[in-house]
Amino acid sequence: MGWQLLNRKYVVAEIGPLWLTFIRWSVAFLFLLPISYFLERPRYGEIMKQFWLPLSITGILGIIGYNLLLYGALEYTSPMNAAIVNALNPAVIVILSYFLLKERMTFVNVVGFILSLVSVLFILTNGHLQWIFQTSYNRGDLMMLIAGVV
Repeated sequence: MGWQLLNRKYVVAEIGPLWLTFIRWSVAFLFLLPISYFLERPRYGEIMKQFWLPLSITGILGIIGYNLLLYGALEYTSPMNAAIVNALNPAVIVILSYFLLKERMTFVNVVGFILSLVSVLFILTNGHLQWIFQTSYNRGDLMMLIAGVV
């Protein structure tokens, strides 16, 4: 009964999005750490000694950077636009994998990239692709693009 007295509106109003993100990832960490230990038997000491810097940068950018940009973008753009721009993530992954990781681009990757890009642009422009060069983009859309790269 006591937990039910805690109104959802109160939680959303009193706890910021970054704190909620921290709580979510902390709970996930508590559950996933023992599971990964027993199933994978990783050597955390060796991994952390060798890869602590890239893992730290990835964690900071991927969790903190993405969420800051996402919540910041939602102040300037609609949730629908943010979700649509976020749908570009598969295309961004293909591009960054090619340039940063030197992965080969297969025919399926190229078709998926083109389909993803055209689909998102089609939805954003209401089917008028020529609007891409005629419209002004707001700060939130740009922040969502950066969040996808992060």
